[in-house]
Amino acid sequence: MRARDAAVPIAIAACVAFASPLHSPLNNPNEGVRVFAAKALVEQGTLAIDGVVAQWGYIDDKAKHGGHLYSSKAPLVSLLAAAGYAVIHPISGDLAREPLTRVARLFGDALPSLLIALVVWLGLRRRLADQVIADVSLVGMVLGTGVLASINVLSGHALAALVPAAVLLWARGAPEEPSRARRRRLAGLGLLLAAAVGAEYPAVLMSLPLAVLLVATDRRRDTLLWLALGALPVVLLVGAAHTAMFGAPWRTGYSFLENRQYQEVVAGTLFGIGAPVPAVLRSALLSPAVGLWFFSPLLAVGALAAAIGLRGREAKDGPRAEAVAVVVASALLLLFIAGFRGWRGGWSVGPRYVSELVGLWVVPAAVAFDRIALSKPMLARTVLAALVAIGLLHAGVAGMFFPHLSDVFANPVPEMMVPLVARGFSPSSLPLWLGAPPALACAACLLVLVLPLVLAVAAGGRRCAVGGCAAITASIVFAVVLDPLLGATQGDAGALEARRMMDNWRPEAGNPVLAADPARSPRTLLAIDRARDALPALLRDGCATVGPPVARLDVGEPLASAVSAAAPGSLLVVGDHDALALADLVGAAPVVVLRADLERWRGPLPCAGPVNVLLHEREPTPRAFAAREPLERRPLGDGWQLASFAR
Repeated sequence: MRARDAAVPIAIAACVAFASPLHSPLNNPNEGVRVFAAKALVEQGTLAIDGVVAQWGYIDDKAKHGGHLYSSKAPLVSLLAAAGYAVIHPISGDLAREPLTRVARLFGDALPSLLIALVVWLGLRRRLADQVIADVSLVGMVLGTGVLASINVLSGHALAALVPAAVLLWARGAPEEPSRARRRRLAGLGLLLAAAVGAEYPAVLMSLPLAVLLVATDRRRDTLLWLALGALPVVLLVGAAHTAMFGAPWRTGYSFLENRQYQEVVAGTLFGIGAPVPAVLRSALLSPAVGLWFFSPLLAVGALAAAIGLRGREAKDGPRAEAVAVVVASALLLLFIAGFRGWRGGWSVGPRYVSELVGLWVVPAAVAFDRIALSKPMLARTVLAALVAIGLLHAGVAGMFFPHLSDVFANPVPEMMVPLVARGFSPSSLPLWLGAPPALACAACLLVLVLPLVLAVAAGGRRCAVGGCAAITASIVFAVVLDPLLGATQGDAGALEARRMMDNWRPEAGNPVLAADPARSPRTLLAIDRARDALPALLRDGCATVGPPVARLDVGEPLASAVSAAAPGSLLVVGDHDALALADLVGAAPVVVLRADLERWRGPLPCAGPVNVLLHEREPTPRAFAAREPLERRPLGDGWQLASFAR
């Protein structure tokens, strides 16, 4: 293999290292409780996190047993993170929460995931005849699904997603495989299957069918023995952690949840699993909010290919056996998510509790496209590249910029990600660390995200590069236009939630609204939902003294008309659906607030004179002024008017 053949996996690793979003005000419990556990184990020599909670404050997703608090999550990722922290702790000393989170992500998630991704890449190159298909499939799996988001939030979902792909690709050994190589391969696969379960408990639903596949494929008396020997270190490690925390190797934190709401979810069920609900299954696969096939359409092809594979007539240890294992594992995982009462999993990119489906479905999809490429290579490569490009837009951008999409969003790509990226928000990244402005850092992140896909298609020659890049561009443009039509947005609620994300964006250097106003003008703070910081200055100094007005009215009518019509230094109340547009109005002459801001306001209103309210004829008057007649109504056209109310 030539060195340049490794360009794609190297570019993927660079993409993972290039940006590391950490929006600390969100206090993500899925990640935080694992970081707490790693800190407790290294610094205090215990898995109990009582001391860390006392030091760092509240975190959710805890279990309580024997009077102590523990992480309720599967422990392997926390143990890997603790091992990495233990290596550097003699030099670094006790780390603060943010640097420790990054260290934990590196050792507990990123490095193991990238190592498994390398195993997958080698398996794809070994299995497929078309190496371009192999490389594009790898990009689609790591960057075009929720895997990237899982790597950027310390969790076990990335490991669980990548393991089944590695097992499927290495289930069969090479012809005339030496006995020692066979034993190493089986032990390695046993280790991976156990690691997936140790990282995320639902992975057992995938591991068992794949273990049966390995036994059927190898057909030797000692197959199960070598699989078990490979799994043994993980089983012993996880069992010891369970015993230390919950008193027995088979007990998990889900039996001792501290949060009463979570207790109610699992009450009367088997760890929260009850009868399947068809509507949940539809949402988990198809909805723009969280659907696996919406975020990564490549996976829909893989599911279809696996189902078609059941019709094959190959030997019981051939491709048909592989298809059976994939379909059985997929069915078990889909039944699980359809019956799991907490299936939504809070804030995530896709249905994270069944991330194993990514690895199960990418391999059949890659094999299907490889077969098409035997007769029509350009067609197979361009269609595959187009599907992966949509995955980069839907899942990759979220994974790199904000890897925990709020469950308030009904259609998060057009509601949050596209608007914020279009405005130049940047996550923690190399260019931002070097001092680049947020818009430039944002553009660099997007470039690095799409670069592995471009390198993969370019390896097929000039014609493939041109056709592939054209397909990538066309599919992204098509998706940007089509996404808003695929599902209803949450309207005002979605706009307010996106504005909340602007408030929580970290680092602040990556927030272009704040970066453009280092003095932190109250207008700027209001634009990103920081009224708590802006109000003291407004009340103290008055609205007319807050910065000079500038011409930034690129928000369209009627908002621009209302801003132009309102008196300088006055208070202008606009609809909640204009939440994101406030970022474009920070220099406007009036001080602009949302209806939601007005409803939350306590105490005296800032600004002298009447309050201007932007109203539509079909829109009710804000409650604060509902019983009053306006002093003046100024029509703005198309049913809009600017109403002035006495204070």
